[in-house]
Amino acid sequence: MSKVSWIRRAGVVLAAAALSATGVTVISTAASGTVFTTTINCPPQTGNDLQNDINVAPNGSTIHISGTCSNPDFSIPANKRLTLAGAPAELYATSTAPVLTVDSGANVTLTNLTFEHLAAGGGGGIFNDGGTVLLSGSTVTMNSAGHGGGIYNNNGRMTVTGSNITNNQVVNGGAGAGIFNYGGFFTMSSSNVTGNTGGTGSAGGGIYTVGVTITISNSSICNNSTGSGGAGGAMYIDTGTVNFKASKMCNNTGSTANGGAVYDDHGTLNMTSASMSGNTASNDGGGVFNAGGTVNLTTSSIAGNTAGVDGGGVFGTVSQQSNSAVSGNAPDDIS
Repeated sequence: MSKVSWIRRAGVVLAAAALSATGVTVISTAASGTVFTTTINCPPQTGNDLQNDINVAPNGSTIHISGTCSNPDFSIPANKRLTLAGAPAELYATSTAPVLTVDSGANVTLTNLTFEHLAAGGGGGIFNDGGTVLLSGSTVTMNSAGHGGGIYNNNGRMTVTGSNITNNQVVNGGAGAGIFNYGGFFTMSSSNVTGNTGGTGSAGGGIYTVGVTITISNSSICNNSTGSGGAGGAMYIDTGTVNFKASKMCNNTGSTANGGAVYDDHGTLNMTSASMSGNTASNDGGGVFNAGGTVNLTTSSIAGNTAGVDGGGVFGTVSQQSNSAVSGNAPDDIS
């Protein structure tokens, strides 16, 4: 790889073209004012070329990506501000590290991309370690980790819109097969969290959240599951608040577990114009297992859920119901 040189032209910094070992142009760069645009095509370029471009691109750059880029892993350095835009494109990790790590202070927009593992055993999809991430029109799939198989938001700011978090998993005793949110800021809209699975004793087949208020709107959390002895097929609320608006939780499963859809430990679940149906817990709480939290329903329904023991709809208490229904659950609605 030849060195990347930076030149000044009319007071604007431009990235000169970087060449691969075979002499093929890796980046073509254009500028309009202080906005930079570069392009990576995989192949003939590689995931390593993409990582090099990320490292040297000036803040505010947009890197357009096409094809399938494979690398042991990818990362956005601390305090870097970038957009990665697929045409579409796939980012594959070949190690057990997360496909993409966003370091503290970084700010990245990810559009039209797929994040997936090729390594046996895999690793998480996206690890946001204190950065700011906008994930739009993208897919996070076929990843595996101890916590946060698809996405792990560690005290960062994470916005997910128009995206699919599918078929990810956590190992035995893990949490958040689809998404693990620890502190920070998290909001999701017009997205699907589906087909994510947890191993034995896992919590939150779809989402696990702790400590903050998160908002989910116009989205579906369906067909997720926890393994034997787990809790919360769709969602585990450790602490904090979940505002669940105009969305649905459906057909989630807790195998030998409590909370087919939601296990509310010491948090607050606010359902507004939302539904919870077709969820199953082999123990208690086919819809919601309320261990010590708060459940508020506004123009919402919890119907058609099943528990193996008690609380087909809700096990525990519902603090507030307004124009809502808990009905048609088996063996009972609220226990």
